[in-house]
Amino acid sequence: MNEPTIAILVPFMDSNYGPAACFTSLLKQDYPHLTIYLVGTSATIPVTWNRDNRFQHLESSSLLPQKLGFLIQQLDEDFILLVDPHDQLDQSTSLSELINLAQQQNCDLIMPNFVKLQPDGTYIFPNLWRKPEELITHNNYHFLIKSIQAMRVLPGSLIKRSLLIQVCANLPETASSQTIIRQLCCQARHGIYTHRHPYIWHLLSNHSLPAFE
Repeated sequence: MNEPTIAILVPFMDSNYGPAACFTSLLKQDYPHLTIYLVGTSATIPVTWNRDNRFQHLESSSLLPQKLGFLIQQLDEDFILLVDPHDQLDQSTSLSELINLAQQQNCDLIMPNFVKLQPDGTYIFPNLWRKPEELITHNNYHFLIKSIQAMRVLPGSLIKRSLLIQVCANLPETASSQTIIRQLCCQARHGIYTHRHPYIWHLLSNHSLPAFE
């Protein structure tokens, strides 16, 4: 079985780009078939990142649905993963684990729960009362988004590129992240939620998880 390719998109819409933990965690991933794209303008991407040849630059002033759809149409990778520059991937095997899960269960959408990191360095691990993996269906996706904060944001989810293009093409530019996620859940051929947590969300005053819409 051929191993899928991944495009990691790191959006820099302003110059407040968060800690170096994101930079380090991306570069230590052991999955070989990935490309890291910095999405922003030359003024918003930090100089230290912009000069590193392991990163590629995608010029964009926003990641609104129509702009995001246009950007990913230019890419060739099989899957898209958004990583907020404030955050980080948990282990060097985080991407490998996600891809293995996608291949084992033939998924086009995987939405994992998060480990949350507080400003004082305390980790908050997800409540593991759920099954390790849970199918996202028309009947339960609304409940999942309401009960799981990680399912209200795009960063951290592994999304088939063709699925994301399809969803972005049919949404207004002003659509919120939760609207995009609802459409991903509805249109995914095989989507799953998992409490495996390869993504660490840094809880900051300017980077909190959103309320349910």
